[in-house]
Amino acid sequence: METILLQYLVLFRNNLTIEPSSSELGFISSLTKCKYLTYLALDENPFNGVLPASIGSLSAFLQKFYAGSCGIKGTIPSEIGNLTNLILLALGNNKLTGGLPTTAKNLQNLRGLSLSRNNIIGSLDHFCLQSLTELYIYQNQISGSLPECFATLTSLRILDLTNNLLASAIPRSFYNLKDLLHLNASSDILIGPLPQEIGDLKAAISIDLSMNQFSGEIPSTVSDLKNSLNLSLAHSNLVGSIPESIGKMGPFKTLTSKSFISNGALCGDSKFHVAKCQHDTSNPRSRAEKILVIVFISLGIAIVNAMVSACLFRRYRKKEVASGGTTRVVVSTQERVSHYELLQATDGYNKSNLLGIGSSGSVYKGTLNDGRTVAVKVFNLQLEGALKSFDVECEVLRNLRHRNLVKVISSCSNQDFKDLVLEYMSNGSLKMRNGYTLKTTS
Repeated sequence: METILLQYLVLFRNNLTIEPSSSELGFISSLTKCKYLTYLALDENPFNGVLPASIGSLSAFLQKFYAGSCGIKGTIPSEIGNLTNLILLALGNNKLTGGLPTTAKNLQNLRGLSLSRNNIIGSLDHFCLQSLTELYIYQNQISGSLPECFATLTSLRILDLTNNLLASAIPRSFYNLKDLLHLNASSDILIGPLPQEIGDLKAAISIDLSMNQFSGEIPSTVSDLKNSLNLSLAHSNLVGSIPESIGKMGPFKTLTSKSFISNGALCGDSKFHVAKCQHDTSNPRSRAEKILVIVFISLGIAIVNAMVSACLFRRYRKKEVASGGTTRVVVSTQERVSHYELLQATDGYNKSNLLGIGSSGSVYKGTLNDGRTVAVKVFNLQLEGALKSFDVECEVLRNLRHRNLVKVISSCSNQDFKDLVLEYMSNGSLKMRNGYTLKTTS
């Protein structure tokens, strides 16, 4: 087969180099003849060269381009803007300098962008690409402010701005990103108070705003972050008291007696295996002292949970980052449905919506925001083989179409949950056979 028909070229994790007499990745010019090329993976090769301008002449069908951890030098060519069908561009962990070229505004189909661990400078204004779902630009030299246009990136699910030179207040409009799952803007120079609107990030699983220069108090609306497993505001110059409403956040819903081990002087509910509290209303000072004890206990629990959650989040991040620091951006081509929307659709996976229990999880009936009725399969990750079952079903249902196979609408995946959103069959049922989800009629 002639290379002119080549569609997929996968060369990552080798020891490939460029011609000794050239400073550019010259082989890219030869690939411009491959007019049907849609997938190009070059990451983790020691090229140590410059991206040529000919990159803009690659196939008009090119959708995914991986070139992380390649020692790439110089600037990103302005010709990159010609690749208008790109949905993923991963250039992390290189030696790139300069800013994102203004021609990047033409990449309106781009969903995943990784430029982390480079020496990129300039502002964030050129990163306001409307289709972005994942943006990794941590450990660069990006300065200026968080632009107002970020509030329009309604598809954004993961945003990592860690360790840059951003020096501004976070605009209130930024909190309009109601489907954002992971936000990391730590180790910047962000200033100003945290507004009450932070509570609008209701879908967020992890928020890290530590190591900044904020002022004022912690907003009481953090209690609205009920899905958050990790909230870090450490080393950020905040003042005042810790709001009692923080106890309403997600991690505090699952407290068990193990959270109080080796604290024999504590009292409280018997379910925590501690002594019952003796209420003494005759001594106001005693009551005040007890209140202080409770506040400090809550603070201690919050810190412990934050540390545990941070460890879990780091493990999650390590899965995203291949050896050498390459960020693998996973971009779904299916319809996007957030975990928060699934919680609402199924009324928190209420038993009243349970359709059945299979060998790898449970299926619930739910109603999406647009009114569609769906079946949500929730995989029980505690069961052996459940993770493999999720991967198999995703692959099978993505590639097969049959009148007896239920249509997959979307999938929702994190280290803490694995869901499949399926077509709801009102006149049938869902059954599991050898990892396949079948549609049966009555």
